[in-house]
Amino acid sequence: MAVQPAVLSTDNPSRLIGVARSAVAELRGGDLYGLKVSLDSTLQSDLGLDSLARVELLHRVEDAFQVRLPDEVFAAAATLRDLLAAIERAGPQVASSQGARTETLAAIRTEPAPVTATTLIDVLQWHVERHSSAGITVVSADGESAITHAMLWETALALCGALQARGIISGETVALMLPTGADYFTAFVGVLLCGCVPVPIYPPAEAAQLEEHVRRHAKLLRNARVVAMLTDHSVHRLRQCSLFAARRNRGGARRRGYRRQGGASSR
Repeated sequence: MAVQPAVLSTDNPSRLIGVARSAVAELRGGDLYGLKVSLDSTLQSDLGLDSLARVELLHRVEDAFQVRLPDEVFAAAATLRDLLAAIERAGPQVASSQGARTETLAAIRTEPAPVTATTLIDVLQWHVERHSSAGITVVSADGESAITHAMLWETALALCGALQARGIISGETVALMLPTGADYFTAFVGVLLCGCVPVPIYPPAEAAQLEEHVRRHAKLLRNARVVAMLTDHSVHRLRQCSLFAARRNRGGARRRGYRRQGGASSR
């Protein structure tokens, strides 16, 4: 049975509460003792949803209501009532059917795999040389976007050059605080091209909690000996990031930042 869009339906509040209860129940191993879920329940304090759990809830909400919620709406939502308002503003959007996806995949010509590749960079280079105009599809809360192998390679090389220009050398660690999207993949590959180790950390679930979120990761960044951080502009604007952006393990000099035009920034 097809899921009926629930936009502007009087059933929306109870359906949303049901989706939230189901998600929390699974996260708690079925234990909902003492939990009262209402539209005014806060996602973090009342429901105990961290960044990963909120992403899971987002996917369930989109599936249940057949809507697409942008990242910024979900990040700003503090309560289920906030999510309900976003759902009713979004309107129904019919997702691509799984059958259509399956048929598309079945139609793709089978080709040899890069069996001699030993690293992720080797695999990407193999595809760049043979299928430069093909690529990957990035699925995020904002929808789907395509990146060709050639585009990913070129932008990652540019980012690698920018990191090296700041004195970052092979073997060092670079943190990635980026939402799912093209910039994340570019940053990850760019760091690998430098011979460095990417250290992914989730962006804050709520924009209002940015400073607290960054402070909570300070120990992780120090333990990983991170010398730079690639972020989006919201984190770059936070001056407190300088508290733990990059003390060099050799000499203790502090990194200064650069900004890549139109995308991630490094601190």
